[in-house]
Amino acid sequence: MFDVAIIGSGIGGLLSAVFLSKEGFYLGGLDKGQNLYQVFKYAGLMDKLKLERMDAGFDKILIEGVQNTFTQSQGWEGFKSRLISDFPDEAQSIENYHEKVIAVCEKFPLYHLTLEGDGHEKFSVMNEGVKEVIESLTSNKTLQWVLVGNNILYASDSNKTPFMFMHW
Repeated sequence: MFDVAIIGSGIGGLLSAVFLSKEGFYLGGLDKGQNLYQVFKYAGLMDKLKLERMDAGFDKILIEGVQNTFTQSQGWEGFKSRLISDFPDEAQSIENYHEKVIAVCEKFPLYHLTLEGDGHEKFSVMNEGVKEVIESLTSNKTLQWVLVGNNILYASDSNKTPFMFMHW
């Protein structure tokens, strides 16, 4: 049972979560290493939160004309293992995708809540389009669709949207 559902993880969603948690409202699970965990820890809130893990497969990707439903799991290990179970021949592509996301995130100091660097490192990845990056990682069209399955949430254009915006 949830007290409140916060839709969105932008500044409004984050502030709503901070205010609600300070008032004792329940917030869903946060794992170490994930963005919100880092933000809440930095804000001194993690020790004050009552956490409960969501179901392992909370997000589902449906692709028109494809029989399977693809479940996305929490955390990198859950995400990777679920994808590899759906695409066993693509294990290396999935690992390469994971490494690419980590490499892109490393270019943004605020992702780690630090002010180290001058911020110019991010420019090296800002022009990498989501379509070109995904196609460079795998030729499996179904896996490509699954990897960009939440793009509709960002109203993206695969030929114009930078990879970094889709996979933060």
